[in-house]
Amino acid sequence: MPERSVDHTRFDEDWEGDAKFSKCGRWRWWLTRIWDDSLPMVGLIGMNPSTATAKKNDHTVGKEIQFVRRWKGFGGVLKLIAFAYQATKPTDMYAAMANAIMAPMMPRSGC
Repeated sequence: MPERSVDHTRFDEDWEGDAKFSKCGRWRWWLTRIWDDSLPMVGLIGMNPSTATAKKNDHTVGKEIQFVRRWKGFGGVLKLIAFAYQATKPTDMYAAMANAIMAPMMPRSGC
């Protein structure tokens, strides 16, 4: 049977989404996706954010939402980030961390 194609970046119109970014948009500390506010949320922790925004999923966030929705009984996701620099490659994140003060995960120059 052929594998079904799924668009993991889909963001349904009836979902609520939010995210906390730095002023320059290169640092993201958390994001939320809520599809049923009458149910509890699941907390997930990731190493570094990539391209998801308050209203747009990236592949990773989309896959996490898919997993949580399969678990049943949860109405959303709170995604916390261990290292807030927004990068698609961990090596880029490490380079940014070498140039930033991480107390509390704030870039030294604001960006």
